[in-house]
Amino acid sequence: MKKIILFGSTSNIAIDLVNFYSRIDYEILLIGRKNIINKKNVYFCNLNNPDKINKKFIKADLSIYLIHDDSNNIKRNLSLLSICLNLNKQLEIKKFIYLSSTHVYKASSKISKYYINSDTDKHKYASVKINSESCVRQFSQNNKLDYIILRIPHVLTYNNDRLIILLKKLIKLGISVNNSKKNTYITTKFLYLIINHFNNKSLFNQIYLISEKMFLSLYDIQKQIMKNNNKELNKNILLSILIYNIFFKFIKNISKYKRFFINILFYSNIDINFDKKTYDRQKELDKIFSNYD
Repeated sequence: MKKIILFGSTSNIAIDLVNFYSRIDYEILLIGRKNIINKKNVYFCNLNNPDKINKKFIKADLSIYLIHDDSNNIKRNLSLLSICLNLNKQLEIKKFIYLSSTHVYKASSKISKYYINSDTDKHKYASVKINSESCVRQFSQNNKLDYIILRIPHVLTYNNDRLIILLKKLIKLGISVNNSKKNTYITTKFLYLIINHFNNKSLFNQIYLISEKMFLSLYDIQKQIMKNNNKELNKNILLSILIYNIFFKFIKNISKYKRFFINILFYSNIDINFDKKTYDRQKELDKIFSNYD
């Protein structure tokens, strides 16, 4: 059986990935502060006691970093990341995936080859991710670790997703959340397929921004919530979204295209199209939202 290590045992993404990898005969090691998953072939090790890691995960096929970043404590984040990177070295793991964020583009215009420098006062979360990316690249280069950095948007999970819960409450109150950022959400299933795609094709040692073609918008999410409630979209919600998009479209596009032309040389923008048998977006949305009814 193949073996995978997930750093971050209690994250919603980790819970979903465990379910996906369990279906294809993986042995999974969760490393974190607390074990909340009890499944066959799923093991746990407390991050504070790395010496107790099950020896069968030496030379595991892949490790993925899913620990939630604290935007108010960059040093703590980098310390946790360094611990996990060193565990990769101790366990002789050669492939590592770090989940970064599209928030890195909430940054200043100072650009280097691999990342954008962030204004740490205004964009703390972006700064955390940028510093972490730099840490991953530096460690990997020094220790012959193959890495992938995925710059992804918010991931809709099949359990306890705070965004979905919040939107459901707001919609019940007749309040719309404007679609201020088009196409900025993906599902865990799509993330899982992306990870496998890069891993299977050995597309390592690069930063990737996933193509927006498969992203979901707030409009999609609101529409799905209304669908699951067996109601038509509230006309006021539709109208507010339409007005917002028309009014701000030109202003948003100025900065959007400026970033695009400046950055296109510095990262790989991957356009992945899975066939419907592999990934049916509507089917996955139905599955996700059925858990919140």
